Amino acid sequence: MKSENKKKNIKDAINLFHSKLYDESLIAFNQYLQENPDASIAYYYLGRIHFIKKNYSIAHNFFTIAHTNLTDHELTSYYYGRTLLFTKRYSESIQILERITHSMPSAHMFIALSYFHLGHYKKANQHLDQTPGDLRNKKQFINLFSAVLYNIGINLFSNGQHEESIELFEKSLKVNPAMYQSLFQIGSIYIELKKYYSAIDIFEKLKNYYKTEVIELSLSYLYNKTDQTEKLEKLLSSNTITTSHSNEQFSNIFAYALIRNKKYKEAIPILLQLYKKNYYDEMLLYLVAIARNSIGEPEKALKAFQLIYRITDKNILINNSYLLLLIESNTISEAYARSEKFIEYGIFDNKTLLLHYYAAIFSNKIKNFEAQFTHLSKIFGENTLFLEATGRYYKDIQPDIDLATHYYYTLYNKISDDPHTINSLVDLFIQKEMKNQAVYYLSKIYEKQPHNSTIVYYYGYFLIRTGNFNKAIAILTKSEKNHTTSFLLSQAHLLLGHQKESIFHLTQSLSLNPLYLPALYKLLIVFYKRKKIHKALKICGLIEKSNPDFHRVELYKAVIYVNLSRYELSLESIKKYAVKSEKRTQLHPYLRMMSYTLLYYDGKTEKTIEFVSNEIRKNGKNAPLLTLLALCLKRKFAINELKKTEKHLINGFPDSPSTKQYCKRHIDLDTTHLKRVDLGIRIF
Repeated sequence: MKSENKKKNIKDAINLFHSKLYDESLIAFNQYLQENPDASIAYYYLGRIHFIKKNYSIAHNFFTIAHTNLTDHELTSYYYGRTLLFTKRYSESIQILERITHSMPSAHMFIALSYFHLGHYKKANQHLDQTPGDLRNKKQFINLFSAVLYNIGINLFSNGQHEESIELFEKSLKVNPAMYQSLFQIGSIYIELKKYYSAIDIFEKLKNYYKTEVIELSLSYLYNKTDQTEKLEKLLSSNTITTSHSNEQFSNIFAYALIRNKKYKEAIPILLQLYKKNYYDEMLLYLVAIARNSIGEPEKALKAFQLIYRITDKNILINNSYLLLLIESNTISEAYARSEKFIEYGIFDNKTLLLHYYAAIFSNKIKNFEAQFTHLSKIFGENTLFLEATGRYYKDIQPDIDLATHYYYTLYNKISDDPHTINSLVDLFIQKEMKNQAVYYLSKIYEKQPHNSTIVYYYGYFLIRTGNFNKAIAILTKSEKNHTTSFLLSQAHLLLGHQKESIFHLTQSLSLNPLYLPALYKLLIVFYKRKKIHKALKICGLIEKSNPDFHRVELYKAVIYVNLSRYELSLESIKKYAVKSEKRTQLHPYLRMMSYTLLYYDGKTEKTIEFVSNEIRKNGKNAPLLTLLALCLKRKFAINELKKTEKHLINGFPDSPSTKQYCKRHIDLDTTHLKRVDLGIRIF
């Protein structure tokens, strides 16, 4: 009897449900469950009631219990899968609904909707194609199908597949003629392809449906482009174009169109207005970042990316753009660290790997170069980032000059106006004394850019270095005159023995830039060789003031002061050089010898002996040191020490120019009377 009552109670509850008396049915099922807590069918119907009432979270709880015990009950699976969809558990929904598509084909539409929300538009399209005919006329199917086709079209368009994307947009319009976004995209593509008349047809159709600012602005742009002045004046005089962007949907589309047409300044205010209404739309922020960077505001672009990363870091397109911006902003270490994280968490594609490869090489943290190079060269062998990074690797990390030159030269052929690439090539030539290779490559570069001043300078420079003086003169003479090319012309003429022409071009170089160091230095040498000592000294002063880091000028001053017999000033210049030049703890041996000699000429004999003796103790004897010591001892008339020193000099270094000169000038023997005439003593 009790069992019959239970059956009656459950039947009554089910009848109430099918009679659409959902509140009464809800009470009946709840009462039934109090006595029969394991009744899975009751949980199923309670889930259905809450599903109908759109209480999807509560429905989800009931369907979860029902599905545990009614796994073969297809209606339970069907509504459970749909509830998972409405509670945004898209992957779980797909998993449940895919099990019942053979018996309930209508599940395909809801699977498609889940894939749509996950951004897997092609999979969504596959399931929509399998949706049965009775659902295809429903508004939900039409809207979903047209939206899926639209998004596939957007993806194709972003990959540069214009014709294919137009086909998808047209297909979405066939499914849903009210899909005006697709019509707008077709018009925008025609604008990008410069098919302005086709674009006008599209936007004039749109104007019949929507008299919005975005459409009318697009038409005004197109009328202006095609010189349809009457239409343009009529449109502008209609007073329908305003400055507001009240229609959010079309503002969004218009912003995308502006970005695609590189009208970044115009797009930014629209995007910012849209962002105020959609704080969690990472794509809006992404477009803001792209626009900011494109108008030369990289810092603001980076801030936009930082806002994106408060929302998500799962978008590979955005991540790659961020890495590229970090690289362009020369924040290489940050680009490396970020790319490492993306790869570690599996959020990457081949472009991410390329950007990581670049950042790793430029931050000197590359690992497994061969493996990365092999993989990336197959995909990005001609990519400028790949070429530059590989060139840098062979230039600085694992030096191979031939390979480095190959990659930089290939890079140059792709971006011939990039000064950094040219400088890298020249740097290779200079560092490795690759004079002949430099002439070979620079001749090819010069053929392409005969008016590039940097190319002309280095081509002329290396022609001179390789002895091609006449060719250098021909190249430099044809170029636009500046202080650097004039100086090189002076050098080439000098090496050919054309003194007059050399001085002319040297003077011309200084007239164009009176403080140009190489020309000043060369003029200093000219004055010195022509015995115009005081003029040479004035040039030294000018160099000191205009080029304070050129410490070698102190050495030239020292030599000049010797010529003026100002030994104390000469010695002072050498000391200044020692202090200024790279904080050296001790002078070069030649300069030390020069300073000892100056001490001698300044009359500081004892000090000279002290320094020379210390030098010999530390670094051993040589002919110049022994010669100077002998002169000091001779000045002191220290005969015994002098004899020993002369013996070491003559026996130890008989062929030295210093020894021969000393013997010729300072030893005067009278062999007849066994006397040293220069000393006035007898030889025993």
